[in-house]
Amino acid sequence: MKKLNILCIAALATMSSTYTTAQNLDRFYGGIGAGEAVSKIDYNLMSKDLMGSGITDSGTSSNHKDASYKIFGGYQFNPYYAVEVGYFNFGAFKFNANTTSAGSLNGNLKIDGIDLAIVGTIPLSEKLSLIGRGGWIDARTSDTFSTSIPGSISNSNPQKTQNNYSAGFGFAYKINQLVTARAELERYRINDGLGNNANVNLATLSLVFPFGNTKIEAPKIQEKVSQPEIQENRFTEEKPKVIQPQKDESHIIETKENLRISFSAEILFEFDKAKITPLGKRSLDKFAKEVNAVEYDLVTIDGNSDRIGKKRYNEKLSLARAESVKEYLISIKAIQENKTKTIGSGSSKPQTDISDCRGIKTSKAVIACLQPDRRVDVDLKGSEHINK
Repeated sequence: MKKLNILCIAALATMSSTYTTAQNLDRFYGGIGAGEAVSKIDYNLMSKDLMGSGITDSGTSSNHKDASYKIFGGYQFNPYYAVEVGYFNFGAFKFNANTTSAGSLNGNLKIDGIDLAIVGTIPLSEKLSLIGRGGWIDARTSDTFSTSIPGSISNSNPQKTQNNYSAGFGFAYKINQLVTARAELERYRINDGLGNNANVNLATLSLVFPFGNTKIEAPKIQEKVSQPEIQENRFTEEKPKVIQPQKDESHIIETKENLRISFSAEILFEFDKAKITPLGKRSLDKFAKEVNAVEYDLVTIDGNSDRIGKKRYNEKLSLARAESVKEYLISIKAIQENKTKTIGSGSSKPQTDISDCRGIKTSKAVIACLQPDRRVDVDLKGSEHINK
């Protein structure tokens, strides 16, 4: 009986020790699930409690399974933890006990209640996650008893409400931005209505719906934009214009000039990640060689995203990407940390116009159209030349 509880506690402990730099989701969600409840109630013990006049049962048969459902809502603090509150209904469990005095006892138990749980998540892949849960329940058991032996039952309709615990584990699969499917196995500690504690195991399939998402994002397609059409970096000039290096070895660049280099996000990163790819490192290495003869008073690294998705999420992802570029450029001694700052602008500085991608019907085409917005800009200001 303790194996399920131990497994759930171990899963939650593993989640609490998982380190993450992922973006917070900060969203409410709701869900509904259906499945089968299996009771572990001791019906023989219930029969003895009911027939306390010395009458004993000679055999008990029971139907300890029934269809069940639950309705729940929650708040996702980050990709790894959430809090849920919900209502559950286990249906009804029935038993029949034959007695030694040629009589019978029939019982019907209905169990429902509310629960409050902490839900932990360990991502196994981009869409599949392991989930574990544990929390508090307020379960109500409503019993109905009948017997052919007159006077053997003092209360034929007892009811008991009791606070207890629940625990469970399962898997979640993100179908798209609008719905996630769950398969879970849970254990609830309940009272049988007569004062005896028992367990009910619940297996469910659920659908979870985040609130606030109004359209489906097609994130994976984003990385399938044809790379030959993407320039590794784009050097753009700002006023006043940069004086180009002369053919001698001094590589003179006048002071107080500005230089901006834009790196495509598709070159630097994988989808929804802030870790620089090998191709991205080669692009940054090339940039470092091109400016290795120049010192700058200030380097600003600005992460930018397209307008698909939530504003807060895009800002955090773009800042994480800017930080990654900064750390890598410092590691190869291309820039100095005390002269560098990072910004996560999200979608606030698009290179495309708001009307540019209207009328495009497919997600893939929209993502390709917005490609110029997904970038990391490196601004170098206040330069002075050095001889190399």
